[in-house]
Amino acid sequence: MFKRVFSKKKESVEEILNFLDYEPKLEIIKIGIHFGDRYIILADGRSSRPKKPTSYVINISKGVDEKEFAVRLASRAVRCRRQSGEDKLETFSDIKMPECFYSFFSSIYFMTWGKYEADSEIIAVIAERLYIDGISLDEISQMLLMNASEINERYLKKG
Repeated sequence: MFKRVFSKKKESVEEILNFLDYEPKLEIIKIGIHFGDRYIILADGRSSRPKKPTSYVINISKGVDEKEFAVRLASRAVRCRRQSGEDKLETFSDIKMPECFYSFFSSIYFMTWGKYEADSEIIAVIAERLYIDGISLDEISQMLLMNASEINERYLKKG
């Protein structure tokens, strides 16, 4: 019984990721990565930080207990995918952010590989919060493909 419940929760990450992804959708691969700390990794079969990912790899060694957290993880992966190519979106480091984001962004920026990964982390937190507040997954999927200034104006300036 425990395995069944645990497995179902992991499937929700896959379902949410599939829902939030955009066209053309990437293949979703599920494998156990016992030495990794990531829940979802972008892959192309050659690189750990691909410029043109061909799949999402869900680390089934990591458990996800809450749907809200699954939304956060999937949102981060989709935003990372969107920012991996040539035509990158505007990031939160490119705009004047709400005051409450400066210390948050500074600490994330310090702990990541740069502004695009930091932006993906911020977007993930925003997506999770919006989902908790009742925003639909459909609207979140659209938000993931917006420039930071649009997200700021539409979702953050409201309070």
